[in-house]
Amino acid sequence: NYNVFEIEAGDIILIDKRELHMATNLDGWDCQRIVINFNDEFFSECDEDFKILLECFKHNHIKLPLANKKQINSLFNKILREYNSDEVFSKVLLKNYICELLAIIYRSIYSNQIVLLDNDADTTIEKAIRYIYNNFNKKISLKEVADICHMNPSYFSRLFKNTTGINLVSYINTVRIKNAALLLSDTDKTILEISQLCGFDNVQHFCGVFKKAKGISALRFRKERNMDV
Repeated sequence: NYNVFEIEAGDIILIDKRELHMATNLDGWDCQRIVINFNDEFFSECDEDFKILLECFKHNHIKLPLANKKQINSLFNKILREYNSDEVFSKVLLKNYICELLAIIYRSIYSNQIVLLDNDADTTIEKAIRYIYNNFNKKISLKEVADICHMNPSYFSRLFKNTTGINLVSYINTVRIKNAALLLSDTDKTILEISQLCGFDNVQHFCGVFKKAKGISALRFRKERNMDV
């Protein structure tokens, strides 16, 4: 259905059967994803009570609260361990862990503990995100993006944060820093040039935002990347 979801570490994507889909790594960083394919037999062998978990697949992009993320990460580690194990009862434990995973997701969805990014609001946010990616090298204001989405700036600001989990300025800076990191790694442009190409009004501001995001200075980042090569 041509929906676009920008995902980050800890997000969960649920794809119903027969839905065409693809994944693209836009920023070029190394990433790891865990894919679990469910067949019809998996749910047919479950108790009737567990079949309600199929409701989870009516939602695509799920952002879990931090407390649930830790629980989910622990479950994924257990799932991977049993999947790669030949020990007795590994298949039983594997199935139990997967059912537990879906149960946590189901409970979170229907107790309104999570942000679902497959509703009408998401279409608006997608439009805003596309605008940011196409214009991150320029000055971008809240009013400007809100106008693109035909919304009041105050309402749009709340909607954006509720949907993405971060405010508009932080999101714009994240996009700018991702692109700056690529330029630092792949070009010989000066830090001043890169800061300007990525939409920062001055190099000091760029250096401060970069260090806060990456934990090291832009210069140190470039040196470490060159050493890796």
